[in-house]
Amino acid sequence: MSEIAWKLDCKMVQAVPGPVDIELVIAHHNGTLKDSDKGYRGYLGKTWQETRRGTAVNVREMAKILKENDQVLYLEPLGWAPFCSLKQAIEVIDEAEQDNVGVIIDTWHCYVAGDTPDFVAKMNKGIIKGVHVCDSLPFEGGVPDQNVLRNVMTGEGVIFLKEWMDAIRATGFDGWYSCEFFSRRHHEMDPLTLATTLRNFLHYII
Repeated sequence: MSEIAWKLDCKMVQAVPGPVDIELVIAHHNGTLKDSDKGYRGYLGKTWQETRRGTAVNVREMAKILKENDQVLYLEPLGWAPFCSLKQAIEVIDEAEQDNVGVIIDTWHCYVAGDTPDFVAKMNKGIIKGVHVCDSLPFEGGVPDQNVLRNVMTGEGVIFLKEWMDAIRATGFDGWYSCEFFSRRHHEMDPLTLATTLRNFLHYII
């Protein structure tokens, strides 16, 4: 990945602490996960201390590889995974002790993981490597399923996105913002109209 990124003149590579497959997480949550079930399950069933320690070791090694090409590793915690919050990400980054590791702020994953704008506003801008702007339907507990919760037009859900953007800007962050969009009905809109609508909304809230 580092070599591919270098050829593309890309300075950052993402790592996602899994499992990415939410069905494995749901099965674990319901007590139906079998040893025979295939797929990466990461640290399901482990304590946070074990998860943090093991993830930090992996992050440290990845960061060293990327550093050879003057690249940055950024983490994106997934809301349904054992490692799901910005607070946890900061703990892992601190334990990894590498100066080329950061994190993505994704408003949907933050919302379902229990992160808050107040917490974000106090973050060190140096570890924020980008922002994913996403909305959500109400999350009432359990394993957050993005196929259900993110099926809403950006700006029409329950996440107060302007407050999140204000918190991010309060850190001094001046990098890139990206709209992640999962509303199936709106995917049927004219692509240019949809892209323009989303861009104008991002411009307004940022």
